[in-house]
Order: sequence, then structure tokens, then C-alpha cells
Amino acid sequence: PYKTNYLENAINTIIKSELLKDDGIIVLETDDETCHVKLSIKNVDYRINKKEKNENAVRQTLANASTKAELVEAIGKYGKAKEAEIARFRLAEIYCTEKNYAEAAAVYRTIAQTSALNEVKARASLNEAFMFENSGKTEDAVKAFAAVGNNKLFPSGIRAEALYSAVRLACKINKKDEAGKAFAQIKMLANDESAAQWVNLAKAVYVK
Repeated sequence: PYKTNYLENAINTIIKSELLKDDGIIVLETDDETCHVKLSIKNVDYRINKKEKNENAVRQTLANASTKAELVEAIGKYGKAKEAEIARFRLAEIYCTEKNYAEAAAVYRTIAQTSALNEVKARASLNEAFMFENSGKTEDAVKAFAAVGNNKLFPSGIRAEALYSAVRLACKINKKDEAGKAFAQIKMLANDESAAQWVNLAKAVYVK
């Protein structure tokens, strides 16, 4: 006898893996029984095509959005799609160009919180710190740069860039403790090729 969840699982399995046999039969092994589900090849093809068309439409909408209004609308509709990440970066850049640093920072924060990639998280977090600096929130920027620089999950080059900025700004506002801590951290990256230029820049601006 069929059970609804078995039928749904069968359809989803077919759509995802396209394992439908020539005779239209797929066999699902379960804990308590084997469920044979016969489906129309035509029906399954339709559902696969519909799914692909929907995914393509989402990708196209996010890729083609270029104005602030278009990006806001597209992200609002399809914000969970993986392609939304790039769209968010574009939106943040527009806010930054408009000198709307608070909105740009919020978008970068969302990217950092939702991305599955540490490099993307790192770049978004670094950009958020720059937005704090651009808006005159220097102490917040120092803390944000230091947080990026101290995160060992992030790429060394981005960490070093962040620590250099923490040193630079902390020295500028005479926060010697913060500057010293950031400088001590960046020195530990001195042997990393991707961090070398930032280490040298930090040495040039650091004042004890």
C-alpha cells in the first residue's frame, strides 16, 4: 500500500537525481518495507522541467538586477537563493556609493551571517568594518577590524588587512592598547606571503 510520504519521497528523489528507469518504476528501500511507485515519465519530465525553469528564472532575476530598487526587490523575493549573495554585494556597493554607510554595513553583516564560505564571511565582515570607518565610527571600526583579524577561520590575507586597519585607526585615535594588540597579532602572520604587505604597512604606522 502507498503512503503519502513514500510517494513524495519518490517524486523528490526522481526530480533531484533523475533515477527513473525506462519502465517508469523506481524502488525506494525503507526500514519496514519496499515501496514500488509507478509514475508517468511524462509527468516526471514536466516536474523536472518546471523546477529547472523556476531555478533559471530566479538566477536570471538576481543576475539582471542592477538598480537599487531592482536589487532590493529581487533579494526580497529570492534572498535564500545562493545567487542572492552576489546581488547583496552589488546592493551594498550602491549604498556605499550613495554614502549610505549604515545600510551598506547592514547588508554586509547579512552576507557574513548567511554565507557558507569563510572567505566570503571574512570579506563581508571586513567591508562592514570599512563602513564603520567611513561613517566616522572609528572605535567601532577598530573593534570590527580586530574581530576579523583575530578570526583564525578567515584567510590570512584578509586577516592581515583587517589587523593593519585596526593598528592604523587605533594609533590615529591614540588607543595604544588596541594598537598594540592588533600589531602583536599581525606580526604572527609575517611569514605568510598573502599577509606580508599588510605586515609591512602596519610596521610603518605603528606607534608604541
